[in-house]
Amino acid sequence: MYIAARGKSLTWPLLAITLFLSLLSVIILQGVAAESAYYSHTLGSFSILPPSWTINDNDLFSNLTYYLNYKGIFSQDVLRPVVREAQHGHHTVSLNSESADKQTQAMMEINHGVVSWALFDSKGKQYQLEMTQDEYVNNVDSPARPTNTQYLGTESGKIISVRDYTKFVQPTSFSKLADEIYENAGTDHQFIYEAWYVATHATSYAKEDVEQVNFPLDTLFLAKGDCEDLTILIASILTASSYTKDWDIKMVYFDAFNPESSGTVNHVALYVDTGKESTFVESTTDFNGLNIWDKVEGWYLPAWHN
Repeated sequence: MYIAARGKSLTWPLLAITLFLSLLSVIILQGVAAESAYYSHTLGSFSILPPSWTINDNDLFSNLTYYLNYKGIFSQDVLRPVVREAQHGHHTVSLNSESADKQTQAMMEINHGVVSWALFDSKGKQYQLEMTQDEYVNNVDSPARPTNTQYLGTESGKIISVRDYTKFVQPTSFSKLADEIYENAGTDHQFIYEAWYVATHATSYAKEDVEQVNFPLDTLFLAKGDCEDLTILIASILTASSYTKDWDIKMVYFDAFNPESSGTVNHVALYVDTGKESTFVESTTDFNGLNIWDKVEGWYLPAWHN
């Protein structure tokens, strides 16, 4: 009786306020639905959410929480997958006939405050890379390693968040070395091969128990690294040369088990286009790293930002 009596005693102002609040809730729900529909249309579906996140269409709070937390992703550039193919032309790699018998191993030493490496190309020619310990420290002891994130969009509408390894590329220390290698190589294709050879024969592939991305000089110092470390090192040499300033050198993220489909990311390599030829450079093989990939659908980022 008490409740019924209060119900009958509602005044017109109170009724008006009640109707207004009801109308406002409908407008908010429509707005959230419109935002969801917009992003679903532009990105394919809500499968872009991490596995731990779900959308409840009947829960206004969940929708608003999703919107507030992920609007930042939508406002940034989401890189789309691209298919590229190697175009080698008629280029072949030249090897010195004596190189098979001549054992050449990269060496590093620290002497009187100078850090130096003896590096060798496929023909057994020696190169010297050296710098003061202070220069070395300035290059690798950054107070904070780059943590930039790149968002990669798949054809199915997912968004993959990856670390931007291009921020670790440091060409400056390799400028003299890169030009010397290029001048001795004779051709663009041979230079790409020699840059790969010098980097991979001064290091070894080693999968890390704890993931840590290294600067190129760190990788040389440790003489080992995983795919991103070795790719960063090769990219640093290739982009360092004064002869490659107009080349298109990109880091490519892709699925190594299914390189012609961009469903996921588990590997990184280099793509180099000289304007006359193009090739992929694989850092984790002991064989010719220019002959591993012919066609890759993946996400391509410029290897160096001037």
